[in-house]
Amino acid sequence: MEVRLRAVEAGWIFVTSYVLGIVLTFFMYPEGYKSGSSLFYFLCYAAIGQIVLNALPALIWSNVRGYAIHTTFKLRSVSAKTWVYCVLFYVISQIPLLFIHQITETIAHFVGYQYEVSVYPIATDLSSFFLLLIFIGIIPPLCEELLFRGALLSGYSSLGLWGACAMSAFLFALFHDNPYRIGELFFAALCSALIVKYSGSLLPAIAVHIMTNCSYVIGSYLQGGDLVTNLSQPGGTKPWTIIGTGMLSVAAIFICWRLLERITGEQTKPAAGPDNNELGMQWMLPVVIAIIVFVVKN
Repeated sequence: MEVRLRAVEAGWIFVTSYVLGIVLTFFMYPEGYKSGSSLFYFLCYAAIGQIVLNALPALIWSNVRGYAIHTTFKLRSVSAKTWVYCVLFYVISQIPLLFIHQITETIAHFVGYQYEVSVYPIATDLSSFFLLLIFIGIIPPLCEELLFRGALLSGYSSLGLWGACAMSAFLFALFHDNPYRIGELFFAALCSALIVKYSGSLLPAIAVHIMTNCSYVIGSYLQGGDLVTNLSQPGGTKPWTIIGTGMLSVAAIFICWRLLERITGEQTKPAAGPDNNELGMQWMLPVVIAIIVFVVKN
């Protein structure tokens, strides 16, 4: 019988990375990261936070427990056709993601709050541009995918296909510590988790995550300002625009579902139901702790 990461272990791995990341952020940026802060300081922060706190705990624990690394982190090759389907799925999923962003932004404006994006450094010259491509565009996707769509998705597999995907996506959204972006981050992470589950490999999810982060770095550099901020509407999105995006989103979700069926045709279909023999209430404790930390912090 294959020995693999359990749900309770996945939860404690996440809490460890999450809490240590908060401590690191408070230590290095006690007043929060602000535009104009030292680029070198940020690069050190990103390297420590991503490599040491996000990727290493999961890798070390899996190694200590004797879990097969290639199985836990799904480091498997896929066919060229599967790559194409996964990239198409990612591109088309950006339509409903935009719809969620518009809804979130409009609701925030309606209740009297200003939608807030996460703040990251913006490249001002070619040297900073290439550094940020590495430290925002490449390193975080690699480390976060190993943690969330590798260790956590494997650990929560006893919850079934949708349970595992939803739990890893939910913790990914908490991890980014921005209440305004919970919906967007959850949906984006859910899409990545489905790509991994249906393709059977972490590699396509790493690729689309790198595409997302590199697009942010490149777009922000070309615009001379934060890409997400420049795409936002301070007064909220116009109703007719939301309706149009919503209608396109329905079609996009249908197409994405058909693409998942194509991906499944290339791979073994993932198990859909939970494994009740492996579940107990103790797996929920680290999740509850993570939620409490998120609420208190924000």
